Amino acid sequence: PAPPFSSAGPQTDSSLPGQMAFNEQRATPVVPQAAGRPAHASARTSAGTKKSAASPSYAGQMRLPSSEENITSASPEPVPATAHPLSSQLPAWASAVNAPRPGGRLDSSASAGLRISSQPMGPVAAQTQTLFAEQTDGQLTAGSAAGIHALPNAQVRAVGSLNETPLGMGTDPTQYAAMQYTASPQGGQPNPSQQGSPQAGGSQAGGTRQQAAVPHATAGRKTTRRAATAGKDRTSKDQALPGATLGSATGLNPYPAPSSTPYAGVYPDGGQQQVQVPDAPQVAAPSATGSGLSDQDLQERNLPPLRGPWARIQRERRAPSPRDEAEMQLRTIESSYSPWLGGAGIINYRSGNLGFDHLSALEAPFEVSAPLGYSARFTIVARPVFLDSGQADGTAIIQVQQSTTAGTALVTIPEPLGTDSATGPASATSTGSGIPPQQNATGLGGEVQLAFPHLSLAAGYTPFGFLVSNATGRFQWKPGNGPFTFSFNRDSIKDTQLSYAGMRDPGSASLSYPGNIWGGVIANQSSVQFARGDAESGFYLGVGGQDITGYNVKSNSRVDGSAGAYWHAWTSPEYGSLNVGANFFAMHYAQNQQAFTFGMGGYFSPQVYFLANIPFTWTGHYLTRWHYNILGSLGVQAFQETLTPLYPGSAVTEYLPAVTSVGPNYDLHGQTSYAVSPHWFVGGSLAANNSRNYSAVSAQFSIHYLFRSQPSTVATPTGMFSNDGMRPFTVP
Repeated sequence: PAPPFSSAGPQTDSSLPGQMAFNEQRATPVVPQAAGRPAHASARTSAGTKKSAASPSYAGQMRLPSSEENITSASPEPVPATAHPLSSQLPAWASAVNAPRPGGRLDSSASAGLRISSQPMGPVAAQTQTLFAEQTDGQLTAGSAAGIHALPNAQVRAVGSLNETPLGMGTDPTQYAAMQYTASPQGGQPNPSQQGSPQAGGSQAGGTRQQAAVPHATAGRKTTRRAATAGKDRTSKDQALPGATLGSATGLNPYPAPSSTPYAGVYPDGGQQQVQVPDAPQVAAPSATGSGLSDQDLQERNLPPLRGPWARIQRERRAPSPRDEAEMQLRTIESSYSPWLGGAGIINYRSGNLGFDHLSALEAPFEVSAPLGYSARFTIVARPVFLDSGQADGTAIIQVQQSTTAGTALVTIPEPLGTDSATGPASATSTGSGIPPQQNATGLGGEVQLAFPHLSLAAGYTPFGFLVSNATGRFQWKPGNGPFTFSFNRDSIKDTQLSYAGMRDPGSASLSYPGNIWGGVIANQSSVQFARGDAESGFYLGVGGQDITGYNVKSNSRVDGSAGAYWHAWTSPEYGSLNVGANFFAMHYAQNQQAFTFGMGGYFSPQVYFLANIPFTWTGHYLTRWHYNILGSLGVQAFQETLTPLYPGSAVTEYLPAVTSVGPNYDLHGQTSYAVSPHWFVGGSLAANNSRNYSAVSAQFSIHYLFRSQPSTVATPTGMFSNDGMRPFTVP
């Protein structure tokens, strides 16, 4: 069919209220082409023309707001004019020339050649509207239509192709993109029958271009009425589905699926034309996001904003509400009654002469702990122990006081072990057996503990396999959680292998007998302490005493006392807190049993010992999973040992001389724990001190599994379990 538009003037767009044709030189009307029209349409057009000659006014009905439905023009019949080639680049509906006034009346002084039409949007208007929408960022003015939808009856080219051939040159009108938009005053609901697919326009080799036949409304009232009726028909269909506005892409799919379904074009006179729309390549549709994201939403997603500078903002964490804090505290209390399984590896080392007071000890305690309701906790601890004092090399010597005819004198002799006094290298004059053989000890000990909030009980046994084994026990009571604490502790003195496990006397050994056993010293200690204070400051006083026994060892006793105070020095919420104080400690042993002769216990037992130091405690954390503390002290210590027989109960007149020593003192201990997960804690510790007449170093690691999930907080739980002494009543 012949195209229904005249090539002498630009196309018009009736998709917007008051849409008018626009020519760059002057405004001209759109004149219907008589050629190619059906016979009955031509007759009606002629009748309309005659009627127009008699009366130069025109009337029509469009899809307009209620206040602009009736539009009357008194302008004479326009004269066709040739369209300027650049007219397709200008938005026709953006022109303010002869725009309708409120109420739908046109200015009588308007220039001739302008006319309102109800044509569907042509490709040029679609191109112009698309360009304008892109330039204005998709914002419409208040008087413009609110929605857009696709017109499948509009001729289109492939996406991105633009033919700038001017109108009226014998070629098709300019086509742009693969989608045409038309506004709807009813909210922009798209007509499902009009959602055609994009197609490639233009002639190809051996192919024929097909153009949708879009009718032009004639000047006759009947034709205008039919066109208006058709427009209402489309409007009712447009309202059937929710549409998308130009400002929001919701509900609009600008890339519909390809379709080859013929589209039925409707002429104003009722005729129909079938137009075959070829398929086009399908393009992925962008996702719709409703009203879009604001700049703040984009920055929260770590994306740059649409406008303005992009500044990364570190937002403060929301402070927990009182309800959240209460729930966390309840959860912490509930989880503190969790059962646990734990294991540790501990290595202890002390300086001394090999084979005598030197000691390397390896312990690997394992424990199982379970609460008994909410009032008690039961714990079983198994403790494998390996002790090694090393192989004597004959270099160990001591000074003794001997009686001579001239009086007493200090003499340096090889250090005796048991009854063997000739422990140095063998010589022609030696009467002993030479260097004593190496001795070590291995055993498995254990303990059961029952802990209450203010009372703890324990009973156990030193490792089976030691030469000397003893029963152990613990008791600690803090009445009413008051200032007094009463304690009793029966345990081995672990200074040396002799005092801890016992040894054999090499002087009594033979080929058939390994030698006599002595050692295995046990101390029964009682103490009471009074302490008052809080997190800011406090003080304490304590006194205690010990009754010391051993196998083939002379009994001994000890009294001690301590006093001190502490103050809170500094707190960093992000790292931890620091406490400092002052401490004083003194003790007295009835007898000096430091030697390794038979009948001696082999442990540090001065008759006077005094220590004054400045302790400090740093309790810290990193975030909520890693907790640690550092305990230390720096000070001065002094001790004195009196003259003591080297062989207790013997007629040998050799004595340990009196000794006085004053020197610096240090004691450092650090422990840490890390929450690997809500059920697992790993930890470790390191300690070093010279609090006696020797230096000692220890290191350990531990791992614990808790059956109840533990909250991750700054305060508790810390997961810093003690591997010695009483286990805590709740998860530490």
